[in-house]
Amino acid sequence: MPGDNIFQSMRYLFLMARGEKERDRQKTEMHLNRVYHSLFQAAGWRNPIIPDSFWETPLGIACRIAEKGVEDVYPILDDMT
Repeated sequence: MPGDNIFQSMRYLFLMARGEKERDRQKTEMHLNRVYHSLFQAAGWRNPIIPDSFWETPLGIACRIAEKGVEDVYPILDDMT
């Protein structure tokens, strides 16, 4: 991944979670894949293995919002209040 920057992808996903409109679905998918592959794909494996606990972290919540919409995280948000 020379030249890739996971922090740019994280920033993009957090901005989407805060309400910035999605400009391009392909760009969103690229950022999601960069995060998943950088954090959860072991060398030599084809697919990342994402632990269930990730989806309740701030980054995991931002990824879920980018993938499926804010409605997907309502139960987590309700538990936080």
